[in-house]
Amino acid sequence: EERYRSIVVIQSAWRGYTTRRNIAHQHEKAIRIQTAYRCFIAQLNYQFDVVDIIIVQSIARRRACQKRYAAMIHKRHTDAAIVIQKYWRSYDCTMNYLHSIADILIVQSIVRRWIAMRFVPKFRKKRDDMMATRIQSAVRGWVAWRKFKKQQAAVAIQKTWKGFKQYIEYIFTVADIVMVQKTVKGWIARRELERLKIEKAEQEINHAATTIQKVWKGYQAQMNMLYTLVHIIIVQSVVRRRIAIIKFKPMLMEHRAAITLQCAWRVKVAKKTYAEHNAARKIQAATRGWFTFSAYTAFKAARKIQSWYRCQATRRGYLYYISARKIQTIWRGYDARKLADEERWLRDYAATMIQKNWRMSCQCA
Repeated sequence: EERYRSIVVIQSAWRGYTTRRNIAHQHEKAIRIQTAYRCFIAQLNYQFDVVDIIIVQSIARRRACQKRYAAMIHKRHTDAAIVIQKYWRSYDCTMNYLHSIADILIVQSIVRRWIAMRFVPKFRKKRDDMMATRIQSAVRGWVAWRKFKKQQAAVAIQKTWKGFKQYIEYIFTVADIVMVQKTVKGWIARRELERLKIEKAEQEINHAATTIQKVWKGYQAQMNMLYTLVHIIIVQSVVRRRIAIIKFKPMLMEHRAAITLQCAWRVKVAKKTYAEHNAARKIQAATRGWFTFSAYTAFKAARKIQSWYRCQATRRGYLYYISARKIQTIWRGYDARKLADEERWLRDYAATMIQKNWRMSCQCA
């Protein structure tokens, strides 16, 4: 029985624990559901409130825009009426002014014509007298001018003839003087030329003789000196050859052996030098070829990179140009259409207002 009670107590404790845990989980879930629902309801109410506010604002703004539009339309109507009245009053005033000016000009022309008709006989007589005086003065001036020209021509002819005559006399006198001077100077020059020719011939003969003597004496002395030197050199060479043969005959074999050894050593050194030089030349050629090939490869790669970059830059610039041109075309088309629409609207509006005002004026009349 105690064991049964213990089991019941344990079961009741476990069932209470599980029940409380389930109730706590359910309570927590209910709170989360309520929180989400209340948040949703609050957001929905907020959105409805915002929508109502936006609707009210739109209605108020629409009403304000309608009022402003009505005021603007009224202002435009008023301005158009003012402009039409201004141009009509300006046209009326202009026509009145032009009619007044025309009337004044007509009156002035009639008065001036009457005055002219009164003073025409006197003016004609005065003009005839003045014209006669002018004709007489012109004829007298022409006659006096002809006389003066004839006298001036006679003076010019006399002056020219006297000048020509004096010039001819002067030319003949100068020619005579020049001919006399030419003859005298020619005779003096010929005498001086003959004298100079004789002196020059004498100097040339003396100079030639002196030159010949100098050359012959120099040649003779030089040949004597050369023969003497040749004889001396021959004697010296014979004596020295004899002394050398006597002195260096025991050392001839050693000298030849030394020459042979020197020749062999020089050949060996020359071969070694040639081999080293050939190897160095081959190494230099290989190195230069490698450097040249590397430089050519780098140049080729740089040229390819430059060509690719220039091609890309050109394409990019062309694309920029095409894009800018398209944008400009679209914007200009839009601007032109906008201006055309505005101008068309203004023309239609102006025509409508003019027709409206004209019909109102016709109805009022």
